[in-house]
Amino acid sequence: MSKKLQRLCWRGLLFCVGMSAFLFVMVTIALGIFLVALRAGPVSVNFAKGYIQEKLYNENIAFTLQNKDNRIIFVIPYKNNFSLIGTTEYFSKNKDTWKGTIVFILQPAEEIGFGARQMINAGLFKKIPYPDINLALHVSAQTQSGTVHITPGFAMANVDSVDVTFYGEGGHGAYPHLTKDPIVMSSQFITTVQTIISRNLSPINAGVVTVGSIHGGTKHNIIPNHVDLQITVRSYSDEDRELIISRIKKIAESIAIQNDLPKNLYPIVKLRDEYTPAVFNNPDLAMRAKEILSKELGKDKVFDGPQVMGGEDFGQFGRVEPKIPSLLFWIGAVSQKDYKEFLNNSKKLPSLHSSKFLPDYEKTIDTGISSSIALIEAHLK
Repeated sequence: MSKKLQRLCWRGLLFCVGMSAFLFVMVTIALGIFLVALRAGPVSVNFAKGYIQEKLYNENIAFTLQNKDNRIIFVIPYKNNFSLIGTTEYFSKNKDTWKGTIVFILQPAEEIGFGARQMINAGLFKKIPYPDINLALHVSAQTQSGTVHITPGFAMANVDSVDVTFYGEGGHGAYPHLTKDPIVMSSQFITTVQTIISRNLSPINAGVVTVGSIHGGTKHNIIPNHVDLQITVRSYSDEDRELIISRIKKIAESIAIQNDLPKNLYPIVKLRDEYTPAVFNNPDLAMRAKEILSKELGKDKVFDGPQVMGGEDFGQFGRVEPKIPSLLFWIGAVSQKDYKEFLNNSKKLPSLHSSKFLPDYEKTIDTGISSSIALIEAHLK
């Protein structure tokens, strides 16, 4: 990777952890061009999608790299990933050393769960050769730079957003017996839905029901006519997802019945069109990746990663028919100094999306590039 390109990548990565709108324009112009598909011979197809946290959302910039045979597959909107820039440069400059097809996707709108779905609905897999495998990488704000973490099986969760509105009959706070209080009903609901995970889901499985927002009422002594709730639901399997959502609806209705509400005042439960499916790492692909990266980085740099309840729409790409074996792996981004202080309980590590998250950018990018190259080359052989 050239010094000039390294400086460009690092500058862009620093932007991603919270710099100015002026730099946003500069980075968009400088980095939006790396949307490429490369082909060198007729053998196999690799489908690599990149993640690095804090995305840009310009959906209209595209640039094509062409090899000497003029065989270009695919150009798409992007979200920035600076490791893939170096990976792309490597394979572009070394086309005589490999055969096959590599498609790099830098998609828009991942954080709102629409990017991958919209690309698939727009005919993504009709416009490119059908992939043998899907690969993705994601930075970790909790692990040391230079390391890689891989989770076989479910790695990230289904994500659903649910809106619930409780209706009632408002009135004066001093005369509650003349009202049907939606705030009390909402309170009953918030407490009861917490039993879905502990009493309806198998204790072997995991899930989350979090009420993140509640809005109701305007004054101390006024009982309102309605209360609005917003809920995030996390699960792994499709069956558990359906169970949790079904129970939310039944609990809401049962509370209306308990409070003698007429049917026209029953709560409304709306599942938003923001569903992000779970990321499932193909176990065989995960095991092979661990072997490859252990040779590339060293056995002491490759670890089993935990399942997390965060979501990534990368999972969409593996759910098309016929199914494509997929793998999302994590690269550590915490400097050795900060990680030692964290282990000594003298420092708290900021989370992803935090304005205080400052990756050890040089080692993080280098690890992302070398890991991506090693995995892709191994599959192309």
